[in-house]
Amino acid sequence: MSPRVAFWTSAFEADMEAISSEVALLLRRFPESVRWGLSHRHWALLNRQGFCLHPKLHLLFRAATRLLEPLFEINHVFGSVGDWFYLQGQRRRPTVLTTAAASPPVDRELLDRVDRFVVEHPAGRDDLRALGIGEGRIRLVMPPVDLQRFVPTNKPSDPFTVLFAIPIIVAAVGRQPFIPAKSNRTARIAERRSRRRPSHRHGRRIRSVARHRRAVHRPQPLQADAEFAD
Repeated sequence: MSPRVAFWTSAFEADMEAISSEVALLLRRFPESVRWGLSHRHWALLNRQGFCLHPKLHLLFRAATRLLEPLFEINHVFGSVGDWFYLQGQRRRPTVLTTAAASPPVDRELLDRVDRFVVEHPAGRDDLRALGIGEGRIRLVMPPVDLQRFVPTNKPSDPFTVLFAIPIIVAAVGRQPFIPAKSNRTARIAERRSRRRPSHRHGRRIRSVARHRRAVHRPQPLQADAEFAD
């Protein structure tokens, strides 16, 4: 039987946040586990694999987790070394903290409750060492990549220019930058306008980036529970 893990996270929008998709994958790997946390985006979300409450309901969240936590064997926090609310709320069980965000650290007493720290980039180990955390408690685990969908390629020779500021993540797949799928229409409009004004000093660069956008693969978000998706 797989271990029962309680995942503590504030990321519940699977199409927007990589952490939410990562937790969804772990839940499929450990089906007897749950995720719970606080999120400003929702008042309450509930399904068979966990729940999410608004921070204004933090007292209810604290009471519920204290009641349910003894049913699980491991605590796994996805957040930062500053997540005092999650760390303080846990009882004494093996605890893993994945440092997916940067923030000022909590008191050393709370950090001492963590058995293993997981970082997702090499420089993260240096940050934890600077806090006095021993090497034996740190693990480097790079973020997962679907190699059936994303294939590494060579770095483009042309410079990349960000054209639009949009409220979705601009990522890099195979080290090639791209404009996200939701901005396809905007990229096509920009390309047509640049053709009508060939004398514009940025026209050539706009056309180059638009062509590059069509040439790269379009990424797809990892599938997560529909109940927790907006």
